[in-house]
Amino acid sequence: MATRRAVIMAAGAGALASGVSTPAAGAPGPAGNDVLVVVEKSGHAVGFYETPSGRLLRRVALPDYPHEMVVDSRRRFAYVGHYGVRMSATAGEGGAAVFVIDLAERTLARTIDTRPFNRVHGIGIDDRDRLYALSEEKAMLLGFDTPSTDQAPTRAVPAHGVKTHLFTLTRDGERAYVTGLLSHTVSLVRPHDAAAPPLVVTPGQLPESSCLSRDEKTLFVGARRSSALVAVDARTMRVLRSR
Repeated sequence: MATRRAVIMAAGAGALASGVSTPAAGAPGPAGNDVLVVVEKSGHAVGFYETPSGRLLRRVALPDYPHEMVVDSRRRFAYVGHYGVRMSATAGEGGAAVFVIDLAERTLARTIDTRPFNRVHGIGIDDRDRLYALSEEKAMLLGFDTPSTDQAPTRAVPAHGVKTHLFTLTRDGERAYVTGLLSHTVSLVRPHDAAAPPLVVTPGQLPESSCLSRDEKTLFVGARRSSALVAVDARTMRVLRSR
């Protein structure tokens, strides 16, 4: 990934979900400023904003409630999961797609159909630009080996949790850590080896967000209902400490 990157969270009418700043080589502003690309979850769009003025340059309309977003290493395409419902507690089938956004043209280039894998929420990309997307409803982690041209997932592995919401990916894409909101678990799965047995831990109640340490030896998990930040050994999935 390029060095300049920004992620934002906000609420309100625009409901800005997440964003990535794109350098001049990818999507320059009128004066050569960086452009912030923002998923507007409740605005049902991706917006392009000039920095530092915040001026809206373009908005690309999407189906209702797009959510998480990643950008490839060339800053050519952004990939947005179609969650399709407002909140995790909202009932409904949700969406079953990944939207491919052309950052240079600032358009929706195409849509990857993920059916029957629906409520696509967590999304990630590895250092080879292979894409991964998580079906919350079906508890499946989908893989796309060449997402710029793939028409459907090229692989899938069970996430071994219930209401699998988010995941953290190693840089090489060989390990994924999937949080299950209703199972209260974190599962270590191998996206490229569905035969590998998972390692599952319960770090606390309602685990959701997570991240790896820089050396990828420790996984940090936020257990919301337990009001705890939990450190887990990223290889053995043993809980090391909790605060």
